[in-house]
Amino acid sequence: MALAPGTAHRTSLTLLITGPLVGLAWVAAAGTGPGWADRIGSVLAAMPYFPLILAVTVPAAVLAAACGRVALRRHSGSRMAIGAALVATLGCAAGDVTLVAATTGRVLAGAQSVTVWAAVAIAASAVRLAAAIIASARLGRWRAAGH
Repeated sequence: MALAPGTAHRTSLTLLITGPLVGLAWVAAAGTGPGWADRIGSVLAAMPYFPLILAVTVPAAVLAAACGRVALRRHSGSRMAIGAALVATLGCAAGDVTLVAATTGRVLAGAQSVTVWAAVAIAASAVRLAAAIIASARLGRWRAAGH
């Protein structure tokens, strides 16, 4: 019984830790402006729906981490942890796909060249996307099993 909330807890913590790191790589790759605040603003302005993805994904990951931890201690409440972790992993996948697709489109249109930071950001998102897909499949199996 403790495997399901443990999976939800570890998955969400991984997303919360890697999110800012991958995000900084994207800001370095696609942001414009003299300072970090300007660069972050330019990335968010280029994709106005991305803050909505963050607004859903980050709280879901925090909730999954907290509920997973509580469920591990009390041996109950794992359904909420699994559900929140599923939302977080699917939101992470949506965010990574959005960033990669937008950057690929700009490169193909000639509006952006491929830089080292773009390659790092795409690689980081690809690894995180693969991990999120694997985690969401595992969480989905736990959810279907009634945990």
